[in-house]
Amino acid sequence: MATESGTIKRVEWLEVIPALRLAKAAWIALTPSILALAFLGYLVSSIGWQAASLILTREERFQLTLTTEFELDDYVPAWNTFTLDGPVEYVIRHTAGRVAMLGRIDLSWRGVLYFMIGNLWAIGVWSLVGGTICRYSVLKLGAEESPDIFACARMVFARWLSFFTAPLYPLLGVALLTLPLAIAGLLMRADLGVLIMGLLWVVVLLVSAVIAWLLVGLFFGWILMWPAISAEQEGDTFDAFSRSYSYVFGKPVHYAFYLVVAGLVGWFALELVEYVAAVVIRAGFWGTSWGAGRQRTLEIQAFVAAFQSSIQLEGAPKLNSSEHIGAWLISWSIAIVRAVPRSFAYAFFFVAASGIYLLLRKDVDDKELDDLYHEDDAARFAAGRRAVSVGVPSASSDVNNEGE
Repeated sequence: MATESGTIKRVEWLEVIPALRLAKAAWIALTPSILALAFLGYLVSSIGWQAASLILTREERFQLTLTTEFELDDYVPAWNTFTLDGPVEYVIRHTAGRVAMLGRIDLSWRGVLYFMIGNLWAIGVWSLVGGTICRYSVLKLGAEESPDIFACARMVFARWLSFFTAPLYPLLGVALLTLPLAIAGLLMRADLGVLIMGLLWVVVLLVSAVIAWLLVGLFFGWILMWPAISAEQEGDTFDAFSRSYSYVFGKPVHYAFYLVVAGLVGWFALELVEYVAAVVIRAGFWGTSWGAGRQRTLEIQAFVAAFQSSIQLEGAPKLNSSEHIGAWLISWSIAIVRAVPRSFAYAFFFVAASGIYLLLRKDVDDKELDDLYHEDDAARFAAGRRAVSVGVPSASSDVNNEGE
């Protein structure tokens, strides 16, 4: 900020470096209501994946559910208990990575069904939870408001179908384009069919190029779809699709820079959250060891590890009924604490995605960050239209009046 004499009194760093707004994402993600909402989504989504895994055989369950979110990892009491990536990498690996599993040609029909059910369930859950976080975040980051979380949830419920179908929209295009390729593949079962398809393989590659465009745009652009629906008055499935693809392919360097900034901020914040969670777990055993004694505390830790791994560890004492129940309770208490960093990762991801969307919208469309959709604006617009329609007589009434 400069005075009339030209002296600079204050530098508006957010105006000079707009990407600094992404630093606020960590604080917003730590808001109790946002963190609790992310924990709820994390829990419900994980329950859905666990239920979907029931259709798998034992071998398939072991192979395909290694990344199940709410599993109890082997507990080793240490300061560095957690091994998560940054929140951006973690969420992408547990969302887009699972969708990409459907592209494996070695999946059995049970594996395909498992990932279809699990992904649809996850999209349904996170379209509500993540959509609410996105709505809260665009108002907080863009307009610097203090939005009501319940009002944000009501807005998302009203547009839930758009939130749910937005990431599926490109996949529908992929499915429609894959259908003729699959039919062409039937010809390749015959020797002559291979020759025919060899002559037509250029067409196959052209169709594959369109499929690749859809998939690449979806991989990088799906995180912008829910913020688009949250921020825009005309926000719907098609608008989210067009904006996300336009921003990704229109400003790829800007997008990559914002992702790097968000990734660095998120990694640092998640390290702190993980450290605090690890201290909480360790402090619990440390504090109780003063009364229980070192040997008994080590036995209890062995009970917990045995329960979590579902096997009796070598050298660990057998569990009686009361110890079994106690180990079960301690294990799930620890699991809840361990779920907090994972929940923070999801919360930060959606907050940062909202900030990135607003910054890209400014870069591409030159639209101010605080130019956002508000329900009261829509209500006033609808009321104005009703008032105009009431105040202007219809043509039929004019004709009747002239006849009289």
